[in-house]
Amino acid sequence: IVFICVPAILSLYFLVIGACSYCLKQEGGGRVALLSISTVCMEYLRCEYAPAVPLGQVGSVWVTIPYLMQSVSLFGIYGLSCMTIVLAYSIGHIKCSVLPFVVSSAVCLGLLGWGFLRISDSQLTVNNSIVRVVPTSFEQLDKFKSVESRINHLKQLAESSATPSSQDPMLVLWPETTIEFTLCQHGLGYDFSYPEIKKYLQKMLSGDSQLLAGIVLRTASNHVYNVVFGLTKDEDVSYIYKKRFLAPFGEFMPPILRRISLILGVHAMDDFNRGDILQEQLLLKNGLKINPIICYEGSFTGQALLPFQRTDLITISTNDAWFRYNGKEQQFISHVFRAVEEGVAIIRCANGGFSGYVSPLGAYNVSLSDKPQDLTFHKPLPTTFYRWIVNHCTYWLEIVFGIYFSYIFLLDIMFRRCNRNKQGSNICRRV
Repeated sequence: IVFICVPAILSLYFLVIGACSYCLKQEGGGRVALLSISTVCMEYLRCEYAPAVPLGQVGSVWVTIPYLMQSVSLFGIYGLSCMTIVLAYSIGHIKCSVLPFVVSSAVCLGLLGWGFLRISDSQLTVNNSIVRVVPTSFEQLDKFKSVESRINHLKQLAESSATPSSQDPMLVLWPETTIEFTLCQHGLGYDFSYPEIKKYLQKMLSGDSQLLAGIVLRTASNHVYNVVFGLTKDEDVSYIYKKRFLAPFGEFMPPILRRISLILGVHAMDDFNRGDILQEQLLLKNGLKINPIICYEGSFTGQALLPFQRTDLITISTNDAWFRYNGKEQQFISHVFRAVEEGVAIIRCANGGFSGYVSPLGAYNVSLSDKPQDLTFHKPLPTTFYRWIVNHCTYWLEIVFGIYFSYIFLLDIMFRRCNRNKQGSNICRRV
C-alpha cells in the first residue's frame, strides 16, 4: 500500500498537468500563465490534502538564496512556487513568445530587490531567554524494545538536560515521543504510567525552567493522542498540546484501507486521535508565549499560528528517526519557510539530527549531533503580508483555485464550440 498505492495517487499530479497542457490551446503568455497556475493548484492540493505530507514544494529550491526567499512573507511558499514555475514555462515557450520570459524575469529581479530591502531594513532583536534543546540519537527500532531501554533513554535525556550553565534555561525542549511511557489523564489531572517519573523529571529542573517534552497521552475515555506537555519544578503537568495533523500509516490508517483490512480479517493499527484546531499557547513564567508544533505540522503553510494570534517563538518537536538524511533535510527546509512566512523564530528539536534554529528572516543553524544546545532567539517581526491574508481569509487559496478551474473549464468548452462552428462552416462552403 505504502510503496505502490501512495505513489500511484501522487502520480495524478502529473496526469492533471498533462491534461491541462493538452486541453489548453492558447499560445504565448496566456498558455504560460494558465499552465503555471494549473501546476501550482495541483501542487497545493497534493501537499495539503492528498497524502497529508506537505513536502517538496517547487519554491523550496530557493532556500539557499535568502533575498528571493523573503518573497514568501508576501504570498507564501505556493506564491514562490508559482513564480518559479512561470519562469520555467516561459523559458520553454521562448520560441513562441519572448514576452512571458521578459515579464517573469523582471518580476524575479523585483522580488530579489525587495528581499534585499527587507533583510537590510528589518531590525532583529535578540531575546535573552535561553532555550535548551536536547536532541537524541536513539534508533527507532530500539525505542520501545523493553522497559529497561526506555528507562536508560530517559536517564540519558535527564542527564543531558541537567548540564550546568551560567544561566538557567527558561525552556528545556525534548523531541517528539521522547518519553517512551504513557501519560494518563484522569479526573484529578495527569499522571505517568510510572508515577515516579514526574518526581524524577521535576528533580532535574531548576528555578523557573519548564520542560516541554513529547509523550503519548491516554485519556479517561481511552482516546490516544500524540502530545507535548509542559512541566515545572513546583507544579504538576500544567500544559498539553495535542497533535492536530497526523501522519498517514504512522499515526492513522485511511478509512478506506481500514474497511478493506476489516473485510480481509487483518487487524489494522489503532488510530491516534486528532487534537482540536483551537488550542492554547504555552505561557511561560516570564510572560513569553510559545507555539508548540509536533513533527511536520510546521510544514503546513498558514497553520503554525491561529488567525490573529501572536507568539514569541515557535518550537517544533519531531521524531525524524523514521526518515533517512534526505527526508530530515526536506522537513527542516519546510520549517525555514514557515519562519519567514510568519516572521517568527523557530527552534527545532529532533530525534536523529537536524536540530537547530531558524531566524524570522530564514537564516538557519543546524546541528546533526545529539549534544544539548543552549539557544537564544530573535523577537518576532511585524505581521507579514502573508499572515495578514491568512488572518482575513483562511480559505482564500481554495477560493482562487476554484474560480480558476471553473474559468479553465468554460474556456475549454468555448474553444471546442468555436472549432465545431469553424468545421461546420467549412463543410457548408465545400457543399
